[in-house]
Amino acid sequence: MSVYKHILFAIDHDDNGASILKSMIDFADNFNAKVSLVHVVGSFSASYAHADTMLIDEKIEQEIEGNARKYLNYIAKSADFPIENSYILNGDATKSILKYAEINGCDLIVVNGHNHNIIGKIWSVTEKLMNAPKVDVVVLKSLGQLV
Repeated sequence: MSVYKHILFAIDHDDNGASILKSMIDFADNFNAKVSLVHVVGSFSASYAHADTMLIDEKIEQEIEGNARKYLNYIAKSADFPIENSYILNGDATKSILKYAEINGCDLIVVNGHNHNIIGKIWSVTEKLMNAPKVDVVVLKSLGQLV
């Protein structure tokens, strides 16, 4: 096992988010590693490319991002994690996570796993991240336990 210095913990909206983050902090403490908490918000307007809905799309995206920020703040506070180390990323989840990891020198990405059927695996961010060649990836079981 490598010695990790900067761990990116990518979290989706999960009812167990605070306990999962606490487990992540304990894990990172084993390496004396920095943790960055990220949540990715996809683009609403990319899904609906009608020109006449641009203003509505902007308002919806702002609301979604605002709710994501509230969620991250709540999770961070509940886990006694510094809010300034939590970030909202925008766009394609896989690309955004990998780009953040590369720019910020993250040497481990941790994600919360989900059970998917064969079709779900095609679009699974976790499946795509596990094939990323430049960084280690750890997938947590759905209860936040390291696999």
